[in-house]
Amino acid sequence: MNQETKQKTLSFLRDTIALSSDVVNDHITDYESKKPHPKRDMFDCLRQHARNFLGGNIRDRLIILSGLRGSGKTTLFAQIFFDLSDIPPNRKIFMSLDKVRALGLSLIDVLDVYEKEILNSPFEKLDDPVFLFLDEVQYDSNWALTLKTIYDRTGNGKVCVFATGSAALILQGGRVGTDIARRAQYERLFPMSFPEYMKVKRGGSFGKEGLADDIRKAFVRSANAEELFAEMKSLTPRIKDYLSDVSSAETSHYLKYGGLPFVVFRGSRLQQIYNRIYQVIEKVVGSDIMTFSDLEKGTVARIPEILYTVAHSDTVPVSTLSKNMGLSRSVITDVLKSMERSEMLLKIPPRSSVSGRLGKSSKYTFLAPPVRATLFHVFGTPLREEQIESRLLEDVVALYLHRAFVHENAWSLAYDPVESAADFVITKNEKAIVFEVGLGCKNAGQVYKTMNRINKESFGIVISSRPLAIDEERKVVYVPIETFLLM
Repeated sequence: MNQETKQKTLSFLRDTIALSSDVVNDHITDYESKKPHPKRDMFDCLRQHARNFLGGNIRDRLIILSGLRGSGKTTLFAQIFFDLSDIPPNRKIFMSLDKVRALGLSLIDVLDVYEKEILNSPFEKLDDPVFLFLDEVQYDSNWALTLKTIYDRTGNGKVCVFATGSAALILQGGRVGTDIARRAQYERLFPMSFPEYMKVKRGGSFGKEGLADDIRKAFVRSANAEELFAEMKSLTPRIKDYLSDVSSAETSHYLKYGGLPFVVFRGSRLQQIYNRIYQVIEKVVGSDIMTFSDLEKGTVARIPEILYTVAHSDTVPVSTLSKNMGLSRSVITDVLKSMERSEMLLKIPPRSSVSGRLGKSSKYTFLAPPVRATLFHVFGTPLREEQIESRLLEDVVALYLHRAFVHENAWSLAYDPVESAADFVITKNEKAIVFEVGLGCKNAGQVYKTMNRINKESFGIVISSRPLAIDEERKVVYVPIETFLLM
């Protein structure tokens, strides 16, 4: 590093430390009301990692938080930074790697100068703890190697790194990426659930403690329809108590924009809300996709058009999309993979037992339903309002199933590709649960059809406007939409 670069880096670090309180305050405080933003549920998890580290648990010294842009990663880091009020300002750094890159600097150079000029000690010889909050690590091409090196150098347990990036970035970079995955504790930040949306909207003062966890446990742990129905019936008084403070319009608001906290924090008219969400889409496409994919710029520019087509499709045949877009099948496949990696889309494959014979395509839902709603709003749609909300509801159910069953409990999520079959099938070992989703009073015909085709011990769940009920003979539980959203 030459003297000019060293001086530029030192100036950047001094400014970063001096301004950290103001920068963090901007992230954690509402601009208009000056009140602190409510904390997402993930805050407690991240704070526990920090406390574990301070308590001497050296395993908790590299924490990677992944999630879609706009899901609140930066705000969470700022809240943890603020929470560490006992750590001296020069021993905790909060910086975004996009700013580091804009200055023509690298992460490894910044940390080198930080050691030598700010801490006046190599990381290996520190006596007191240091926290590094690194936002948007993907902007540094060597981020994985740098973090691996820092981790390996700090077995003394004096440096704790919190980093944000998409889930795809964690496994990038060949052996180095694998080494990072092996060393890191990583957490995934999903779009907000309905209870989180209500808590954030009400300023953190709304919520019946433990209800969401209890509902989720009922769904995940019930061995059959009778058990699930009994559990849900026992929770009904608490559910009614919760919903007594919720207007009927909140479900629609949540489906359309409630999954992304930055929208709820700021409030606004619907046009402004969708403009902000579309800016997130543009940032994902124009920045994130360009960072970790080999797609050509002309192809990247057409991704919003491809997403719009996906938003109107029940399944996504690659050959049809290729023909309609005038792009090769391999390019379309790469685009869809990139949108998965950026956490914009969730790929749901057809059930393997029949997909090969029928040659069916995968279904894609939007991990954040407001993204689909925004595409409809920005580009227009021939769909009626009820059809729009039906698609958004399917997105939410897929998100909930992915989070509760796949991510947390290692189930498999698929759909039944046969015509007029159920929306989703989740399986684990010899057990299967079949889901049908819809507005209005749905019947269980599609669930029955899929259950009869599955060679596993199964039961069905219909999520609709019908009240809680059970068909014991056919092993199907009817769950109201508002109840499921509390999971």
